[in-house]
Amino acid sequence: LGDTHAALGRHRDALEAYERSARLARGPVGEAWIRLAVGHARLGHREEAGRWLERTVAWIERFGVEDEELDRLSKRQYCTKK
Repeated sequence: LGDTHAALGRHRDALEAYERSARLARGPVGEAWIRLAVGHARLGHREEAGRWLERTVAWIERFGVEDEELDRLSKRQYCTKK
């Protein structure tokens, strides 16, 4: 749902959906976290985006996640953070 909102440019709605997903997650949460980072960045919330990005990167490093989309999103977000 969050991805659909984001694709339609409804970034606040997307952010709410990603936050709900992160709260309800019983498994890997890195996917929700990176989307929270991107959502906050799109809304101009640079500090909050940075916190979610750092959390995601730590999760990837800790668990050695092999997910191409997650890796692509985290690299793109990291590059636009500066």
